[in-house]
Amino acid sequence: MIGGVRRLHVQDSVHAAGNPEGVVVAQFGREQPLRGVLVGDRAEEPLDALFDEATFSSAAMFGEATFSGDALFDGASGLEMRALCKVPDGSTVVSAERTIQISPPHNEQDRQAGDLLIGSQQGTLLALLGSDAPQLSDGNAALDRLIATHPDHPLAVYALMVKGTNAGRHFQTLGKNGLSVRPADTATSIEQLGAVVETTLDPGTDAGVDNITLNETMRSLARAHARAHDLKQADAVLDQMVETFREKHVPPPVLATIAEQAETTRTQLHDQA
Repeated sequence: MIGGVRRLHVQDSVHAAGNPEGVVVAQFGREQPLRGVLVGDRAEEPLDALFDEATFSSAAMFGEATFSGDALFDGASGLEMRALCKVPDGSTVVSAERTIQISPPHNEQDRQAGDLLIGSQQGTLLALLGSDAPQLSDGNAALDRLIATHPDHPLAVYALMVKGTNAGRHFQTLGKNGLSVRPADTATSIEQLGAVVETTLDPGTDAGVDNITLNETMRSLARAHARAHDLKQADAVLDQMVETFREKHVPPPVLATIAEQAETTRTQLHDQA
Protein backbone atom coordinates (compact mmCIF):
# COMPACT_ATOMS: atom_id res chain seq x y z
CA MET A 1 0.00 0.00 0.00
CA ILE A 2 1.91 3.01 -1.26
CA GLY A 3 0.80 6.61 -1.64
CA GLY A 4 -2.66 8.12 -1.75
CA VAL A 5 -5.25 7.39 0.91
CA ARG A 6 -5.94 3.79 1.81
CA ARG A 7 -8.23 2.22 4.34
CA LEU A 8 -6.91 -0.65 6.42
CA HIS A 9 -9.55 -2.95 7.90
CA VAL A 10 -8.39 -4.84 10.96
CA GLN A 11 -10.10 -7.69 12.73
CA ASP A 12 -8.38 -9.49 15.57
CA SER A 13 -9.18 -11.04 18.91
CA VAL A 14 -7.79 -10.17 22.31
CA HIS A 15 -8.24 -11.94 25.59
CA ALA A 16 -8.78 -9.81 28.61
CA ALA A 17 -11.05 -9.35 31.60
CA GLY A 18 -12.43 -6.00 32.60
CA ASN A 19 -15.49 -3.84 32.49
CA PRO A 20 -17.50 -2.91 29.40
CA GLU A 21 -15.69 0.40 29.08
CA GLY A 22 -12.48 -1.29 28.05
CA VAL A 23 -11.12 -0.46 24.61
CA VAL A 24 -8.25 -1.60 22.49
CA VAL A 25 -5.90 0.93 21.01
CA ALA A 26 -3.89 -0.23 18.03
CA GLN A 27 -1.16 1.57 16.19
CA PHE A 28 0.16 0.78 12.74
CA GLY A 29 3.87 1.42 12.89
CA ARG A 30 4.24 5.03 13.99
CA GLU A 31 1.41 6.34 11.90
CA GLN A 32 -2.15 6.79 13.06
CA PRO A 33 -3.70 5.10 16.12
CA LEU A 34 -6.71 2.91 15.53
CA ARG A 35 -9.34 2.79 18.25
CA GLY A 36 -11.63 -0.20 18.01
CA VAL A 37 -14.65 -1.30 19.95
CA LEU A 38 -14.19 -4.21 22.31
CA VAL A 39 -17.02 -6.64 21.86
CA GLY A 40 -17.81 -10.10 23.16
CA ASP A 41 -17.93 -11.64 26.62
CA ARG A 42 -16.74 -9.40 29.43
CA ALA A 43 -16.19 -10.49 32.98
CA GLU A 44 -18.70 -9.06 35.43
CA GLU A 45 -16.56 -9.92 38.44
CA PRO A 46 -14.59 -7.16 40.16
CA LEU A 47 -10.90 -7.07 39.38
CA ASP A 48 -10.06 -8.09 42.92
CA ALA A 49 -11.67 -11.50 42.41
CA LEU A 50 -10.12 -14.47 44.15
CA PHE A 51 -6.61 -15.04 42.86
CA ASP A 52 -6.96 -18.81 42.84
CA GLU A 53 -9.73 -18.66 40.26
CA ALA A 54 -9.33 -18.26 36.52
CA THR A 55 -10.85 -15.09 35.14
CA PHE A 56 -10.89 -14.81 31.38
CA SER A 57 -13.10 -13.69 28.55
CA SER A 58 -12.95 -13.21 24.81
CA ALA A 59 -13.37 -10.06 22.80
CA ALA A 60 -12.94 -9.00 19.21
CA MET A 61 -11.78 -5.66 17.91
CA PHE A 62 -13.22 -4.12 14.80
CA GLY A 63 -11.85 -0.85 13.61
CA GLU A 64 -10.62 1.10 10.68
CA ALA A 65 -7.63 3.35 10.15
CA THR A 66 -6.90 5.70 7.28
CA PHE A 67 -3.34 6.36 6.15
CA SER A 68 -2.08 8.96 3.73
CA GLY A 69 1.20 9.95 2.17
CA ASP A 70 3.83 7.29 1.64
CA ALA A 71 2.60 4.77 4.21
CA LEU A 72 3.85 1.36 3.15
CA PHE A 73 2.03 -1.87 3.95
CA ASP A 74 3.80 -4.84 2.43
CA GLY A 75 2.60 -7.61 4.73
CA ALA A 76 5.76 -7.61 6.81
CA SER A 77 4.61 -4.81 9.10
CA GLY A 78 2.82 -5.39 12.35
CA LEU A 79 -0.03 -3.82 14.23
CA GLU A 80 0.90 -2.93 17.80
CA MET A 81 -2.02 -3.42 20.16
CA ARG A 82 -2.63 -2.91 23.84
CA ALA A 83 -5.74 -3.30 25.97
CA LEU A 84 -6.96 -0.53 28.28
CA CYS A 85 -9.32 -1.28 31.15
CA LYS A 86 -10.92 1.34 33.39
CA VAL A 87 -11.27 -0.02 36.92
CA PRO A 88 -13.82 1.10 39.54
CA ASP A 89 -11.48 3.58 41.24
CA GLY A 90 -11.13 5.50 37.97
CA SER A 91 -7.61 4.43 37.14
CA THR A 92 -6.66 2.66 33.92
CA VAL A 93 -4.84 -0.63 33.62
CA VAL A 94 -2.76 -0.94 30.46
CA SER A 95 -1.59 -4.26 29.12
CA ALA A 96 1.74 -4.97 27.51
CA GLU A 97 1.86 -4.32 23.78
CA ARG A 98 1.16 -7.18 21.46
CA THR A 99 2.23 -7.16 17.83
CA ILE A 100 -0.21 -8.63 15.35
CA GLN A 101 1.22 -9.56 11.97
CA ILE A 102 -1.08 -8.68 9.10
CA SER A 103 -0.52 -11.00 6.18
CA PRO A 104 -1.67 -10.12 2.67
CA PRO A 105 -3.95 -12.60 0.88
CA HIS A 106 -2.00 -15.55 -0.48
CA ASN A 107 -4.32 -16.02 -3.42
CA GLU A 108 -7.62 -14.90 -4.92
CA GLN A 109 -9.60 -17.25 -2.69
CA ASP A 110 -8.08 -15.63 0.39
CA ARG A 111 -9.01 -12.21 -0.90
CA GLN A 112 -12.57 -13.21 -1.68
CA ALA A 113 -13.10 -14.97 1.65
CA GLY A 114 -11.62 -12.04 3.54
CA ASP A 115 -13.83 -9.55 1.74
CA LEU A 116 -16.92 -11.58 2.67
CA LEU A 117 -15.99 -11.71 6.36
CA ILE A 118 -14.69 -8.20 6.90
CA GLY A 119 -17.32 -5.49 7.05
CA SER A 120 -19.17 -3.42 9.61
CA GLN A 121 -22.30 -5.56 9.47
CA GLN A 122 -20.30 -8.79 9.67
CA GLY A 123 -18.45 -7.31 12.65
CA THR A 124 -21.75 -6.57 14.39
CA LEU A 125 -22.94 -10.10 13.67
CA LEU A 126 -19.74 -11.53 15.16
CA ALA A 127 -20.25 -9.35 18.23
CA LEU A 128 -23.86 -10.46 18.65
CA LEU A 129 -23.21 -14.06 17.54
CA GLY A 130 -25.83 -13.60 14.90
CA SER A 131 -29.06 -11.70 14.38
CA ASP A 132 -32.06 -11.68 12.06
CA ALA A 133 -32.25 -7.88 12.15
CA PRO A 134 -33.05 -6.55 8.67
CA GLN A 135 -30.44 -3.83 9.18
CA LEU A 136 -27.82 -6.61 9.06
CA SER A 137 -29.17 -8.41 6.01
CA ASP A 138 -26.16 -7.56 3.83
CA GLY A 139 -23.80 -8.90 6.48
CA ASN A 140 -25.80 -12.12 6.79
CA ALA A 141 -25.83 -12.51 3.02
CA ALA A 142 -22.04 -12.11 2.94
CA LEU A 143 -21.59 -14.79 5.62
CA ASP A 144 -23.93 -17.11 3.71
CA ARG A 145 -21.86 -16.58 0.55
CA LEU A 146 -18.65 -17.29 2.47
CA ILE A 147 -20.04 -20.62 3.68
CA ALA A 148 -21.45 -21.52 0.26
CA THR A 149 -18.53 -20.50 -1.95
CA HIS A 150 -15.55 -21.12 0.35
CA PRO A 151 -16.66 -23.90 2.71
CA ASP A 152 -13.13 -25.21 3.23
CA HIS A 153 -11.48 -21.84 3.80
CA PRO A 154 -10.20 -21.22 7.38
CA LEU A 155 -12.37 -18.10 7.65
CA ALA A 156 -15.54 -20.11 7.04
CA VAL A 157 -15.56 -21.38 10.63
CA TYR A 158 -16.33 -17.86 11.88
CA ALA A 159 -19.32 -17.57 9.58
CA LEU A 160 -20.48 -21.03 10.69
CA MET A 161 -20.11 -20.05 14.34
CA VAL A 162 -22.24 -16.93 13.88
CA LYS A 163 -24.92 -18.59 11.76
CA GLY A 164 -25.04 -21.74 13.88
CA THR A 165 -25.38 -19.86 17.15
CA ASN A 166 -28.13 -17.65 15.75
CA ALA A 167 -29.98 -20.61 14.24
CA GLY A 168 -30.12 -22.24 17.64
CA ARG A 169 -32.30 -19.55 19.19
CA HIS A 170 -35.63 -18.02 18.27
CA PHE A 171 -35.75 -14.44 17.07
CA GLN A 172 -38.54 -11.97 17.78
CA THR A 173 -39.37 -9.12 15.43
CA LEU A 174 -41.74 -6.34 16.37
CA GLY A 175 -43.27 -4.75 13.29
CA LYS A 176 -46.33 -2.82 12.27
CA ASN A 177 -48.33 -6.06 12.23
CA GLY A 178 -47.27 -7.02 15.73
CA LEU A 179 -44.80 -9.52 17.10
CA SER A 180 -43.50 -12.32 14.90
CA VAL A 181 -41.27 -15.12 16.09
CA ARG A 182 -38.79 -17.10 14.01
CA PRO A 183 -38.40 -20.43 15.82
CA ALA A 184 -35.01 -21.96 16.48
CA ASP A 185 -33.59 -24.19 13.74
CA THR A 186 -31.97 -26.77 15.95
CA ALA A 187 -30.84 -29.10 13.15
CA THR A 188 -28.98 -26.31 11.36
CA SER A 189 -27.46 -25.13 14.62
CA ILE A 190 -26.13 -28.61 15.41
CA GLU A 191 -24.75 -29.03 11.90
CA GLN A 192 -22.96 -25.67 11.77
CA LEU A 193 -21.65 -25.57 15.34
CA GLY A 194 -20.57 -29.18 15.02
CA ALA A 195 -18.55 -28.23 11.93
CA VAL A 196 -16.80 -25.45 13.89
CA VAL A 197 -15.85 -27.87 16.66
CA GLU A 198 -14.78 -30.61 14.23
CA THR A 199 -12.56 -28.23 12.25
CA THR A 200 -10.99 -26.72 15.35
CA LEU A 201 -10.17 -30.12 16.85
CA ASP A 202 -8.82 -31.57 13.59
CA PRO A 203 -5.06 -32.04 14.11
CA GLY A 204 -4.53 -32.00 10.37
CA THR A 205 -5.47 -28.33 9.93
CA ASP A 206 -4.51 -25.00 11.42
CA ALA A 207 -8.03 -23.65 10.92
CA GLY A 208 -10.43 -23.16 13.78
CA VAL A 209 -11.38 -20.83 16.59
CA ASP A 210 -9.39 -19.90 19.69
CA ASN A 211 -9.73 -21.78 22.99
CA ILE A 212 -12.20 -19.41 24.63
CA THR A 213 -14.45 -19.34 21.57
CA LEU A 214 -14.19 -23.14 21.33
CA ASN A 215 -15.39 -23.38 24.94
CA GLU A 216 -18.39 -21.17 24.18
CA THR A 217 -19.17 -22.97 20.93
CA MET A 218 -19.13 -26.42 22.52
CA ARG A 219 -21.51 -25.29 25.25
CA SER A 220 -23.80 -23.80 22.59
CA LEU A 221 -23.64 -27.11 20.72
CA ALA A 222 -24.57 -28.99 23.89
CA ARG A 223 -27.59 -26.71 24.35
CA ALA A 224 -28.63 -27.35 20.76
CA HIS A 225 -28.53 -31.11 21.32
CA ALA A 226 -30.60 -30.66 24.47
CA ARG A 227 -33.20 -28.67 22.52
CA ALA A 228 -33.31 -31.63 20.14
CA HIS A 229 -34.16 -33.81 23.17
CA ASP A 230 -30.79 -35.58 23.00
CA LEU A 231 -29.36 -35.15 26.48
CA LYS A 232 -26.99 -38.07 25.95
CA GLN A 233 -25.24 -36.25 23.10
CA ALA A 234 -25.31 -32.98 25.03
CA ASP A 235 -23.51 -34.69 27.90
CA ALA A 236 -21.02 -36.20 25.45
CA VAL A 237 -20.17 -32.76 24.05
CA LEU A 238 -19.62 -31.34 27.55
CA ASP A 239 -17.43 -34.31 28.49
CA GLN A 240 -15.46 -33.84 25.27
CA MET A 241 -15.00 -30.16 26.07
CA VAL A 242 -13.38 -30.86 29.42
CA GLU A 243 -11.22 -33.63 27.99
CA THR A 244 -10.14 -31.41 25.08
CA PHE A 245 -8.78 -28.73 27.39
CA ARG A 246 -7.21 -31.32 29.67
CA GLU A 247 -5.27 -32.60 26.65
CA LYS A 248 -4.28 -29.03 25.82
CA HIS A 249 -2.61 -28.86 29.25
CA VAL A 250 -4.24 -25.58 30.20
CA PRO A 251 -3.32 -24.31 33.70
CA PRO A 252 -5.16 -26.14 36.53
CA PRO A 253 -7.23 -23.08 37.57
CA VAL A 254 -8.41 -22.67 33.97
CA LEU A 255 -9.27 -26.36 33.67
CA ALA A 256 -11.18 -26.18 36.96
CA THR A 257 -13.20 -23.25 35.62
CA ILE A 258 -13.95 -25.11 32.38
CA ALA A 259 -15.06 -28.20 34.30
CA GLU A 260 -17.32 -26.05 36.47
CA GLN A 261 -18.82 -24.42 33.37
CA ALA A 262 -19.50 -27.86 31.90
CA GLU A 263 -21.23 -29.09 35.04
CA THR A 264 -23.26 -25.90 35.40
CA THR A 265 -24.43 -26.20 31.79
CA ARG A 266 -25.18 -29.91 32.27
CA THR A 267 -27.29 -29.22 35.35
CA GLN A 268 -29.23 -26.48 33.57
CA LEU A 269 -29.95 -28.69 30.57
CA HIS A 270 -31.14 -31.61 32.67
CA ASP A 271 -33.30 -29.38 34.85
CA GLN A 272 -34.95 -27.91 31.75
CA ALA A 273 -35.56 -31.28 30.10
